Amino acid sequence: MMASSFYKLLITDDFNSQLRLPPQFVEDHAEIVLRKATLRVETGESWIVRIERIGEHHFFTEGWEKFASDVALEFKQFLLFMFDGESGFHVSVYEMSGCKKELVVCNDTSGGSEHHGYGVSTDGDLAVKPEIVDEDVRIVEDHGLLAVKQLRFRAKLGKRNETELEVPRDFAETTGIAENGRIFLLTQPSSKKWPVIVTARRREESFAMTVGWNDFLVGRKVRVGSTILFEFLSNRDDIVIGAKVVKNGKMALYSPKKRRGRPPKLQVLR
Repeated sequence: MMASSFYKLLITDDFNSQLRLPPQFVEDHAEIVLRKATLRVETGESWIVRIERIGEHHFFTEGWEKFASDVALEFKQFLLFMFDGESGFHVSVYEMSGCKKELVVCNDTSGGSEHHGYGVSTDGDLAVKPEIVDEDVRIVEDHGLLAVKQLRFRAKLGKRNETELEVPRDFAETTGIAENGRIFLLTQPSSKKWPVIVTARRREESFAMTVGWNDFLVGRKVRVGSTILFEFLSNRDDIVIGAKVVKNGKMALYSPKKRRGRPPKLQVLR
């Protein structure tokens, strides 16, 4: 089934100047590649942006910076793009709270932007508005579930988690861990950051915290059977993941170990 919509979480440093399109969407809609696209918002305005290939990926480039400025995009917001089947997208903006952002478009179409065809217009009908549910944030269309944005997960630790902990794939891909490979676990109230390597397994079908994970357990005096809440905080300079023990285990403390064997399975708590 061809993808008719996609979402993007704004967690990269360059989201104000360009935005990468999902490879699957580009593959499904090769006819819009390397051409201009129209971005429309609920207030009626629209922007013309260029789709350009950079390296192995395709991006919204020329015209995107003006769109980001006019709509006042901010770090950690996320956008839902609904493709109209030709060369246009209806764009909705959501806050981290899961609530839809009320847009007040501030634009200035004077100067060179109109000359190059990257200005603001008010033509075209709006696409069907999506519904958003704040339950680890699920984006829902009229015809069912579109995608899940996972920015946190809870894990109940067992004895075999003393050297490795599997990370949900959705969490790794959404937060950028899958591409970076290193994170910092931030604990409260000490605000100490623990560097941890995240290793891809089985051709990136799964990911696991490996080097540094045991140091975190020992340093934080975590007990076997504890439940930890992991929550994405930032990736401006480094990927920072909050790690909070929400339920203390009643078994022994983890002891220093050398990593070995296959990564243990993660028990994700629903």
